[in-house]
Amino acid sequence: MKLQSAMEYLLTYGWMFAILMVVIAILFEYGVFNPSIFYPAVQGGACQVIRPYGPLSTQFISLAGTCTTGIPQSVANMPCAWPNLAICYPNYVVSYLNQTISPMTISAWFWEPPNIEYGGSLISYGGVLVGFNGTYPQLAVGYEIGQPYSNELCGGTPSAMQCSPSNVVAGGWNYGVTTINGSTTRVYLNGKLVASGPGAALTGANTAYIGVNASGCRCWVNNGQYEAYYNSGYEADVQIYNSTLTTADVQTLYAEGINGAPVDLPNLIAWWQLNGNANDYSGNGFNGKIYNVTATSQWKNTYIGQST
Repeated sequence: MKLQSAMEYLLTYGWMFAILMVVIAILFEYGVFNPSIFYPAVQGGACQVIRPYGPLSTQFISLAGTCTTGIPQSVANMPCAWPNLAICYPNYVVSYLNQTISPMTISAWFWEPPNIEYGGSLISYGGVLVGFNGTYPQLAVGYEIGQPYSNELCGGTPSAMQCSPSNVVAGGWNYGVTTINGSTTRVYLNGKLVASGPGAALTGANTAYIGVNASGCRCWVNNGQYEAYYNSGYEADVQIYNSTLTTADVQTLYAEGINGAPVDLPNLIAWWQLNGNANDYSGNGFNGKIYNVTATSQWKNTYIGQST
């Protein structure tokens, strides 16, 4: 009798339970239960560096605004995505800095799609998008040409590139940093040192490219497959320093999260938040120009919140 009652109960209410599970799964998929989407969203420039004595000055500089709480309202969406590299359009942000930066630190938050085959350059610092000089610094994902190393974070210069093990989170947000001082290159991923080795002499080139490397690679066919150095996915909070940040500095930036404030303000050269525009909020005025990069507010569901 009890068994019969239990079966009748399951038949009566089981389908309701199944539907509830499906609804919960859908809500999880859309990030409804992700606490980060409830953080206050801030517009570009909500935090910025104040330099009362003008660009590149180092006296009495300070931060102003909402600098350690909230998340960006939007991030940069790089539309060049595998497997459609054959129809890619040049997508990047460019800024003429007119600075010889040595030593150097490059950092960026980035999201790579889970099905990417070949990565791209997050940011590079070199000449015009023509030719190859072998010395321009960059931070890239999946650097090796023709190899499916999309989970690899690489930093330095092509002549002395250092690459991490394959541990970039595909389909999730990552924080990448490379420091280069002419003799040693280090690569950090999500607050941890993942690669280091001999460095290389830095070039005096003076144009920063976000989302493409400075050699100007376009989409081409290699052994029947398309390759490109254009980045795919999302990118945010790109910083360049005229110094080599310490491990403690990198860990501080990672712990602050995607809307954290820069460190080492006297040596901060440029800070592109990519929150709806390509303005430089370092106080140095190196605003960028956008080519086929759009702003998206749909990125929040993939961000798990500030690290602890």
